[in-house]
Amino acid sequence: MKIKVDTKEKFQVLRPNTPELSVIMAEEIISLITHQFGTATKNAIIDMTGVANADEQALVELATLLQLCQKNQASLVFYGVNPAVKSAMQGLDLIDVFQITPTESEAWDIVQMEEIERELFGEEMEQDNMDE
Repeated sequence: MKIKVDTKEKFQVLRPNTPELSVIMAEEIISLITHQFGTATKNAIIDMTGVANADEQALVELATLLQLCQKNQASLVFYGVNPAVKSAMQGLDLIDVFQITPTESEAWDIVQMEEIERELFGEEMEQDNMDE
């Protein structure tokens, strides 16, 4: 496998071990993440520090994965995205779709904040349903 997975309490960190993010690798990332939906580690952080280039279709696949994550109440954050990959994202008008942070620590913070938001909004929605 060309992706190292480090599992934490509320998320997994995926680290591609190749400088080229291909469609095949994007599909592998999608599979790894979607298999975690419904578990405590449903959220994912993708470490892009070792990725020098990304196939355009791979980026489109990952943008679709982001939508899937949102539908499944999961977070997906990228960090360490290099300028060439950011440029490819901009060229596809996807730069605003992806959640990108400079550091892993900031990515962790986003995942944890989104988990808290989902818990709070979930409780509010349950309370609203009880009041009806």
